[in-house]
Amino acid sequence: MHNFIEVDQSANVVWSKWETKDGRKVLIQKQDTICCLLSELRAEMDSYPLHVFRALWQSKEFSTVKACPPKDSCVSVMDFAENYCCILQDEAQSAHWSNAQATIHPVVNYYACNDCNGLITDVVAFISPDLKHDTHAVLEFSRQNVQVLQSKGYVFDRVLQWTDGCAAQYKNKDAFRDMGVVGCHKIERHFFGSRHGKNACDGESAVIKSAATRAVKARKTIIQSAKDLYGFCKTFLRKPDYAADGTCNHFRRDFVLVGEIERCNQIELYPVKGTRSLHSIRVAGDNELLTQSLSCFCFGCETGEDCHNSTYVKSWDRVKLRKKHKASLALIFPTSITYSF
Repeated sequence: MHNFIEVDQSANVVWSKWETKDGRKVLIQKQDTICCLLSELRAEMDSYPLHVFRALWQSKEFSTVKACPPKDSCVSVMDFAENYCCILQDEAQSAHWSNAQATIHPVVNYYACNDCNGLITDVVAFISPDLKHDTHAVLEFSRQNVQVLQSKGYVFDRVLQWTDGCAAQYKNKDAFRDMGVVGCHKIERHFFGSRHGKNACDGESAVIKSAATRAVKARKTIIQSAKDLYGFCKTFLRKPDYAADGTCNHFRRDFVLVGEIERCNQIELYPVKGTRSLHSIRVAGDNELLTQSLSCFCFGCETGEDCHNSTYVKSWDRVKLRKKHKASLALIFPTSITYSF
């Protein structure tokens, strides 16, 4: 039995609410009637059920495809870590204000073992003195990740990248264009639900930073640069592909040192309409994408038949990336790639 208490909705009440002010979130204290508070709460709750559904759906689809990657495919989870700050145990006082930093960007790859068909978890952690976490860095890390796997004898027809929805790194028009030059025949990018992007990369980043910090505090090593951090990780944290007795390791970890990343002027593109609501992107051809509101790896979607989840997952939309104005189409990238429009 529920006991309901009648409340005078015209009475004043004080509450706090997170709002965007000058481009950042701040906690605002408000004072108004209970009726006004309930009205704001209802407006906030309108979008909440869809937000939770998307987060749970994307998490379920990721767990499904990670547990059993499609044939000749690699599932890659990508995320930037908070920069590692090179602090010394016995540093001079003035050095406290000028510590070097290093970018850490792990990529956790899941694919079938060539020897026993078991699931391999292969971590490729990129370390760089370049501190700009942008689409250029994402492209370089994506390309080198494919190259590392190919050097081990794994050539994939399809790479399924899973990332958070950061608009400056993975989820914008430039990042969508760059997907076509990663170095794989079929490239897809799937996004976790907004504010639900915690994944295995966070654990790998924690392993690297905590191990380095403990070693520095214990005076076992000195790390003053990204190169020093790379050397420490390569020596103490690397997990080889094969054990000493020749058996295959199904958990592997390697490190790649990336120098300053080349950046150049890019052709200005129009944004892809509804980018924030898209959670599945495929490269369809030159400057063309297939977009979907949700990811789906059901039997129908994987075999080209009707989707078994068509109630929730809508059909693919074809989108063309359009430039804003006439410009030279020759872009100077590390691989001298030319985009056509």
